Amino acid sequence: MARGNKSAERKTGVAAWNESVGIASREESSRSRKAESDKKRRVALLAVLAGVCVACIVCAWPINQTIARGLWLKEGTAYQLTATNDEGAEPSVGDLDSSVSTVARRLGALNAGDPVALKDGSNAILVELPTYVEDGEKLAKLVGGKGKLELVRVDEIGDADAMAKINAGTSDVSLAKGTYTPFMDGSSITSATVTKIMEGYYAITFNFNDEGKQLFADVTKELAQSSGSVAITVDGRVLATPSVSEEISTGQVSISGMFSENEAYAIKSLVDTGELPVNTAYEGSHEVGAYIGQAGKMALPCVAAVALVGVAVASYMRYKKLAVIIAGALAVYGILLLGLVALFSRLNMYVLTMPGVLAGLLGAAATTAAAWSVCGRFRAHVLEGGSFRGAAISCVGEGLKPLAGPIAAYSVACIVFMFLPVPMLRDFGTTAVFSVVCGILSVGWYGVTALRLFAADAIKAQPAQWGVDASSGDDAK
Repeated sequence: MARGNKSAERKTGVAAWNESVGIASREESSRSRKAESDKKRRVALLAVLAGVCVACIVCAWPINQTIARGLWLKEGTAYQLTATNDEGAEPSVGDLDSSVSTVARRLGALNAGDPVALKDGSNAILVELPTYVEDGEKLAKLVGGKGKLELVRVDEIGDADAMAKINAGTSDVSLAKGTYTPFMDGSSITSATVTKIMEGYYAITFNFNDEGKQLFADVTKELAQSSGSVAITVDGRVLATPSVSEEISTGQVSISGMFSENEAYAIKSLVDTGELPVNTAYEGSHEVGAYIGQAGKMALPCVAAVALVGVAVASYMRYKKLAVIIAGALAVYGILLLGLVALFSRLNMYVLTMPGVLAGLLGAAATTAAAWSVCGRFRAHVLEGGSFRGAAISCVGEGLKPLAGPIAAYSVACIVFMFLPVPMLRDFGTTAVFSVVCGILSVGWYGVTALRLFAADAIKAQPAQWGVDASSGDDAK
């Protein structure tokens, strides 16, 4: 017992001092290794981010060639259609204005980057499309035409030249007037839907009213006996000739004529808008410049550069060297967004339009606000006597909390916009989702990582130069 009590006695003197120094030394060494490991990890994260940014710049270069742009931002083609009334004379002002408005609605159904419908003088309509749009002339004729949709029995077409082209597989064949009689027109079609059948090809489904349902069933029942065909025509041009193998009595028919996306939606738009009050004839086309002009195109990157410099100056005036967090986050946001837009443009899945530009600017503002808020909370914590390390950790959640709700609601709304049939909203929503992702990456990856890296060393060494009073931050706390 005595021996046990002796061993349990507290050491004093040199023995106690040696023991305490050894424990403190080990703890200090452990903290030092952990701090060094954290520093290396954060440097590695920033190095990876730098590599991603370089990849984005490479993907987007040269910008004029890699990023598909709408008519506001890039040159296009204007297709002219002359309008006449049923007597062949100039249409009334009201009929022409109404026609231009209807054509604009039809263009709104296309994925064509800022298409425009204009009145040209007293008897012409201009349909303007970006140069990247395929089959622009064909689309212009569809959306700018009268829009008279008809269904014709192929075996009753009397135009021999047209039939030879149809039998040879030629598409978009014009029928001579008086050589065919439709058994149904657009008045019997209540609605139309577009379905993707394979990459690059779409089908159209027509839904008939009761009278059209019965009529189509009677015609297809007769044609099925001889494997006949039905011609789908718009303004006397044959767009497809699907064959009939059986009676169709369901009140709807799907036409899988290998339509492109824009062609399918153009035909659907004819059903949705009805016929124009005028007749139109295609006259030709000419090139047009970007709507904002060359000066406007040059102004966009200039405005971005000025905005970045302005944010940097304002941040420096408020937060001193902490401005590198705010301005850096904004710069990273811009590079990431540029790379993402360029990537999807290369994949033919994205077109930058003016709504997209607006979404990008809103994203830049939100990114700046988030980085500003995080830096503000960090500075406040240190000035209140908190440690640099603790402030760098707690400032993120506190700084982003006020913005979390609005950003989440905005993101959900933009995701919904992406799937709406309104191109302007779809363009805005798509770019907005890109911008939210890039904003989160720029603040969370660059901003937070850089702030914690600087807080562990540079800010602690010279707090006053980082907008923090040297006497207020105590890392020992």
